[in-house]
Amino acid sequence: MENQHENKNDNSHFFILIPSEVLRMSELSEGAKLLFGEILFLSKKENYCYANNDYFMRLNGVSKRTIVSRLKELKNHNLIRTEVFRNKNRQVEKRNIYVLKDYSNRNVTVENNRQMAD
Repeated sequence: MENQHENKNDNSHFFILIPSEVLRMSELSEGAKLLFGEILFLSKKENYCYANNDYFMRLNGVSKRTIVSRLKELKNHNLIRTEVFRNKNRQVEKRNIYVLKDYSNRNVTVENNRQMAD
């Protein structure tokens, strides 16, 4: 799933969609908004994102501290929830990131979109 952003041999294009509700949140940094879009994209198939901080660091060209800070912003604004799985030595084995609201456009009609544009 994480490789969907990075597959250099794949000629298809991927787009990060950021819901307008999130874009309008002036208290969120631009980086947190972008990270939210990435998490939303990676959550599409399994309903959660399992990308780790190293992946987001490589993708965005930022430090681990920056990713941790952006994730904290998203949690503090109730946009995401994380679930951490640890082994018997308390080391993190994996982390799932859940988007707390359904931002799919399944229920949006063309008429609704026209009304929003007016």
